[in-house]
Amino acid sequence: MKKTKIDKKIKRMIERIKSEYGLKDENLKPLLDRLTLKSTATQETYLIFFKKWLKAGGVFDDDTFLRVLHNESDNSRATAYYSLKFIYKSYGEDAPYSHSEVVPKGVKKKKELLDTEEVIKIIEYTKKKEKDLYKKGIVVLSTIYGLRRIEMYRIERDDIDLDNKKIFIFTAKGGELREHIIPDDILPYIAAFKKKIRNKPKYIQELNYMFDEVANYAGIPLRPRLGWHSIRRRLITELMQTDLNPNIIRNFMRWKGQGADILQEYTLFNPEEVDRKVFEKHPFLEYWS
Repeated sequence: MKKTKIDKKIKRMIERIKSEYGLKDENLKPLLDRLTLKSTATQETYLIFFKKWLKAGGVFDDDTFLRVLHNESDNSRATAYYSLKFIYKSYGEDAPYSHSEVVPKGVKKKKELLDTEEVIKIIEYTKKKEKDLYKKGIVVLSTIYGLRRIEMYRIERDDIDLDNKKIFIFTAKGGELREHIIPDDILPYIAAFKKKIRNKPKYIQELNYMFDEVANYAGIPLRPRLGWHSIRRRLITELMQTDLNPNIIRNFMRWKGQGADILQEYTLFNPEEVDRKVFEKHPFLEYWS
């Protein structure tokens, strides 16, 4: 299996953990050897839960395992479970519980949508009252392009071309490189977001807290499985209720065509024209103007 190079950010995380908990290289070697088999994003997630495990006592027993899990919401307990299982296995230990014993049944499969009115409330709160320009930009990206959390987190300054009003997005699940028009309605927010990218959170999980904060301040009751993907689902649902050709919506999301989808395979779309058609029918763009 191909190994992933440990990048500078992950190395900094490792050094902070060593310093905070008085660990040496040999203490971390079993975990780091296996981490190289994972993507950078997964390495970050596992290290976050490794730190939580250390904070909970750092002992390979049932109580420590449960303490970490019980501090997580239903929304993230499955991620916590598999992270801990990976950590235990790295040190030759079995997870003391099965997934079904500690993760609520059905939580992982449940999909939570926001109502259209709830998305509008989030936009209105963020537009009028949110002072954090990076956070405001994240809400813009989510509500206008329907980006996944990792896609928003990966955006760097060079990916935003303000002169030509373009933004470039690396898709998370093997889709096409997303090149999108930046409509004039959101250009000021994207420009402000670009200036703050260098100060973005150290960990991708902090975007979860951002969602919880803006939803809470917007008066949206927090519920299991609610997050940025809920906005993505609502956006797609609303677009599908317009008279747009479904293939236009698919291309706006830059989804890969299915193997049997011959029509999609042989139809050529101009990305800018796709964006213009979608923005004419977009359910949330007008609320940012």
